[in-house]
Amino acid sequence: YCDASYGVHRDFMSQSGFSITLGKGLIYAGSAKQKLVAKRSTEAEVIALSDASSHIIWANNFLSAQSKPTKHINIRYFFLKDRQDKGEVIISHMSTERMIADFFTKPLQGSQF
Repeated sequence: YCDASYGVHRDFMSQSGFSITLGKGLIYAGSAKQKLVAKRSTEAEVIALSDASSHIIWANNFLSAQSKPTKHINIRYFFLKDRQDKGEVIISHMSTERMIADFFTKPLQGSQF
């Protein structure tokens, strides 16, 4: 799924959003301010689709490669696990309301819902 909101930012740039599903489940999603100025809503939609296509291709390649060893994921996982075991980091789930970093993942527009 892919969508765009035309001219929603203060500088009249548009916002892209996409989600990739597998079966009935969401496996990957993203949202970003578009880097190009769209002159009409149709252009914003085309830009969103173009941007999303690279993520779709990546997700497809990632899922195809799951039968192969994924050394870089294992290295990152064990790096984090070692740091957690040493007490250097704490990894835990936080709700959106308590997640301070959530602020950095959203465009500034309107009030918080």
